[in-house]
Amino acid sequence: MRGHDVDHLKSNQIFQAIVDEKDLFADQRVHLNQCQLCRSEKTRLETELYRLGQLAEKHAPKNRRQVVLAEPSSRFMGSIPRFWKMSLATAVSLAFLTVTIWWFSAPRQMSPPINGKTVQIIMADDAQFMSEIGKMVENALPEVYFQILGENDSIFNDAFMEFMIPSTENGAITYHLVQKGQVIC
Repeated sequence: MRGHDVDHLKSNQIFQAIVDEKDLFADQRVHLNQCQLCRSEKTRLETELYRLGQLAEKHAPKNRRQVVLAEPSSRFMGSIPRFWKMSLATAVSLAFLTVTIWWFSAPRQMSPPINGKTVQIIMADDAQFMSEIGKMVENALPEVYFQILGENDSIFNDAFMEFMIPSTENGAITYHLVQKGQVIC
């Protein structure tokens, strides 16, 4: 498609002109309007494409029934009329409002009323609990061990306490540290 001294449009540029002439550069559009050879090539390709479209339309199978696309609707409330939807929304809103007003206006009692007698009972329980803790701080052994010894108020020395409750800080021998065949003594 080359003339003597003029560069003609290539086939892809002619196809671009068939689709939309604005896709071509300005100088290419001017050349297409002035050059008889490029215009005839464009009309020839257009007629071929038109015949190809006619052939495809002629040989395409006919639709037996018309395709109708359904309007998208939600499955949950799609078939319910608008009036009933609005009524349901209003009823739910009123129920929520009623429950909210009732909840905040009703008097609430989170705990039983506290009177003087209740305070005395609570304080007595606390005092008894604290006295038991105090006894355990002074002497951590239970009352049963005192009965075994025969003394109720004996004060134990550190050696006896170490014997009864060995400390782990001194590296006490435990079952896991003993190896087979080793003499402990």
